[in-house]
Amino acid sequence: MTVEDYQKIDSHFSCSMFLANANHMIKKILNSITLNELEKVDHFISDSVYQKFKGQLEEPLKRNAKLVYDQVNVQSEIESIRKTVDSYQIDVVATCKYCKYFTDSLGNVIGGSPTNRMLIRHLVTFQKKIGAEKENTSRCLGCGASINILESGKCPNCGRIYDLEKFDFVITNFG
Repeated sequence: MTVEDYQKIDSHFSCSMFLANANHMIKKILNSITLNELEKVDHFISDSVYQKFKGQLEEPLKRNAKLVYDQVNVQSEIESIRKTVDSYQIDVVATCKYCKYFTDSLGNVIGGSPTNRMLIRHLVTFQKKIGAEKENTSRCLGCGASINILESGKCPNCGRIYDLEKFDFVITNFG
């Protein structure tokens, strides 16, 4: 399926907005790993992706170390769009530039390089359920406040929790 085919199904779909959000989500994931705060991104990643990243954090923590992604840049492009029985899936090739290194409890670099930026390509799959609510997610459904549910999945005013899977794309694979 082409982008144009998908736009006929979802007239609100904008390729440039989708890719900007994809880049933002990927940066947030890498930042949440660095800060050991995966709960800040769990609303837009599947359980299996969450467990994968949690596993990446566990080994350094056992050694009293921290995994750091620094100087992150992401540029994505859509590779394919397909329809499954119950969802639409968009595969994105995310070209990421970042420094990846480990620090000890005092912040000393103990592995990797804080100055050598790596160029890594990740295949990231975004999935949206067929029939996902077409609600305007720029306003809270609870209190009507202006929100961005991609940021935290929670309304900062009334505390309503959003399961992004009911409204938009979530990341179901990050390879």
